[in-house]
Amino acid sequence: SSHSFSGPKIKGLLKLPFVMSLLPFWLICALLTMPVWATSWVVCRKTEDTAFHNSLRAGFRIVLSPLTFLIWVIIGAAVLPFAGWKSMLILISFAVAYSGMLNFFHDYKEFARRTISDVRLLFNNKDLRKERERLIKRFLAI
Repeated sequence: SSHSFSGPKIKGLLKLPFVMSLLPFWLICALLTMPVWATSWVVCRKTEDTAFHNSLRAGFRIVLSPLTFLIWVIIGAAVLPFAGWKSMLILISFAVAYSGMLNFFHDYKEFARRTISDVRLLFNNKDLRKERERLIKRFLAI
C-alpha cells in the first residue's frame, strides 16, 4: 500500500540527518555548559524526590550559569589576542550564544532521543508496524 511508508517513518528518517548535523554543535554546548548541567545531574541523582528535580535544575542554572559564563569570559580574555572592539564583539556574541546553549543542550538531547526512538520502533518492531498498518487500513476504510 502507498501508505505503509508515510507519516512517522518518513518524519523519523528526515529528522535523523538533522540530528546528526547538529551533533557537533551540541557537543560544544555540552562542553561549555558542563559545570551547570553536570552539577545539577549529580545532585538530582542523589535526590529521591523526582518532583524536586526541576527546581534543583532551575536553581543550579540561576546560580551557576552567570559564574560559568564569567569563568569563560576570563579564560577568553586571557587567550584572545584581540583588543578593543573585536574583543567586545566576541564577548557580546558569546553572551548571546551562551544564553541559549543550555536550552539547546537539553532540547537537542530530547529531540535526538525521540528521533532515534522513532526510527528504532518503526523499523525494528514488526508487531508495531503490523498494528500501525492495520489501523491505517481501518481508518482509510471509514
